[in-house]
Amino acid sequence: MTTDAKFPSDAAEKFVVRFPDGMRDRIADAAKQSGRSMNAEIIQRLESTFGESAGLPGGDVLASLPALKELDAQIGTMAKRVARLSAQLDPSAVTPAGRRPAAKKSK
Repeated sequence: MTTDAKFPSDAAEKFVVRFPDGMRDRIADAAKQSGRSMNAEIIQRLESTFGESAGLPGGDVLASLPALKELDAQIGTMAKRVARLSAQLDPSAVTPAGRRPAAKKSK
């Protein structure tokens, strides 16, 4: 490769990949939906797998899913506790879901 590249991508390392049937079309569709080139789509997906774009130190992004599910469950439990405590302070102020009851319409 020459040193007088016209574009920065001309100097980038290249690697030929053989896709299974239909994979190229799937990548093209995903790239179009996200407004990226096919190359940018592939790079983004590889980076997210290695954790670089998610700020994880080389870990798999999917590895954080169990922790996120656990946090979501804990948040749900805490919301229920807050609703119960609020109801104890003022039973008319909060529904079991933690929301104020709708005003009753008079006929």
